Amino acid sequence: MRSWLPVLMVIIVLFYLYQAGQSQRRHTSLATQLLHPFDHRVHYRIGQVDPQFKLSKTEVIDLAKQATEIWHQGTGKTLFVYDPSARLSINLRFDERQLESNLRHSQQQQLQQELASQQSNSSEYRQRQMQLEQQRQQLDLREAAFQQRLASYNRTVQDWNALGTLDEFNRQQLEQQQRLLDAEQQDIRTAIDSYNQQVNALNQVAGSLNQMADHYNDAVSRYQARFAPREFEKGVYDGQHINIYEFSSAADLRLTIAHELGHALGLGHNTDPYALMYPVLKQQDVDHFRLTVADKTLLAQHLH
Repeated sequence: MRSWLPVLMVIIVLFYLYQAGQSQRRHTSLATQLLHPFDHRVHYRIGQVDPQFKLSKTEVIDLAKQATEIWHQGTGKTLFVYDPSARLSINLRFDERQLESNLRHSQQQQLQQELASQQSNSSEYRQRQMQLEQQRQQLDLREAAFQQRLASYNRTVQDWNALGTLDEFNRQQLEQQQRLLDAEQQDIRTAIDSYNQQVNALNQVAGSLNQMADHYNDAVSRYQARFAPREFEKGVYDGQHINIYEFSSAADLRLTIAHELGHALGLGHNTDPYALMYPVLKQQDVDHFRLTVADKTLLAQHLH
């Protein structure tokens, strides 16, 4: 009878270890549990990846590992491990949610392109407007200088008329000044005509810019009406699977996987809108996310 005691003790210890980490170990295959009784990490694998997402299984595996690294860096603990034999599978399922997201993303890009074009055209308009203002100032200075020379010429003519006599040399000098003044006046008129034509052309550009602005504002209004803010589940953890239905980028998918892995760990939601375990992924720093105090507190409460 005593020969069974060691075996019984081993069974009791294994059962205790199994129960102690049951919430995490339920995703681990029985063979792995028996071979590694002290391994309490959540084991996961990548299941179905709908080709419409245009991501390979290898890419999803890499993103999932990056998602687990968020937890590792935030806690200093390895809480998850990729295991091809794991019971927990992460699946990417394509449905109307991703279609809606694709359409929203496409229209966002179109609006961004329209805005960039509008800003570029507006910048060119302002630059041309400044150039014309400088040109107008130069014309004003030129015209003022001409008026001064014309007034001086007229005074000289009046002085000669008062004297009543004008020799041939001075007469030729006055005629030469008259021809120069006439030529200068004609050049100024030509420059003013050219300036006015440029102003008219710029006014037409301003009209086009206003039309572009109105078109862009209308497009934004239609976009906001078509894609009114609403909450829907990007991913779902059902106890056996993590099914992800929608994401806008690789970084967004990485954070969505990290969020659902938190549920697989046994965590619920918290109330910090910047946290990983907040129910809506919106205000988080998607590209450079780190666990918040709320996330770490939630995990500590769960582990204890």
